[in-house]
Amino acid sequence: MAKIEKGYATPFFIGEFAAMVYFLVVTIVFPCCWLITIFLIIYGNYFWKIVMLTYLFYIHITNAKFFFNIKGNGFRFLRSNWLWKQLRLYFPVELVKTVNLPADRHYIFANFPHGVVTYGCSINVTFDIDNWLALFPGIRPRQTILNATFLTPFFHEYLRCCGFISVSEKSLMHHLTTRWRGDGFTSNGVVIMVGGAQEALDSHPGQYELTFLRRKGFVRVAIKSGYV
Repeated sequence: MAKIEKGYATPFFIGEFAAMVYFLVVTIVFPCCWLITIFLIIYGNYFWKIVMLTYLFYIHITNAKFFFNIKGNGFRFLRSNWLWKQLRLYFPVELVKTVNLPADRHYIFANFPHGVVTYGCSINVTFDIDNWLALFPGIRPRQTILNATFLTPFFHEYLRCCGFISVSEKSLMHHLTTRWRGDGFTSNGVVIMVGGAQEALDSHPGQYELTFLRRKGFVRVAIKSGYV
């Protein structure tokens, strides 16, 4: 059995494998990072105790000072590779452009629905960004996630290298009011999953329940940053 889209064919099980890898990264790797950290702090020798406690302190400091930002667009091989292209084709997921966006200013995108593990948004904005770069040249794609997720040891580094940023107001204001052009981009396109965890819990096959009537924080940020 093959999955075919726009002249491209691949064995269907490869797409299933890509979807499984993404799901495991989100649901298994995340808690395992904490388990490893706790194990090393409790049962490790003095060297590992010092290393892990220092690392946790480093994570806290980088959050407070740098908003977990990594200059540029992350590591390209993590954001555009063969595996994630198979994931795009598996569903399939397509990014549709409806308006031209000049790259001389920052943008906030409100994304609906959240879904269980944000497959659609993550594929388009984070893990297979070739389509984004072709449609919106000069705009750096930035997907936001909960600030608490960045406090996870080891996983913290992976998220930064993939271009994720914290959804906290301070982080959003930082990325919407500063510019860095060392990687060839001129602005940031910040994508916010407005419905959050509540909308994820309301995910059911064939049914879309959106949560946004009381989620106006992104509007406040847009007004404060001047990008409204």
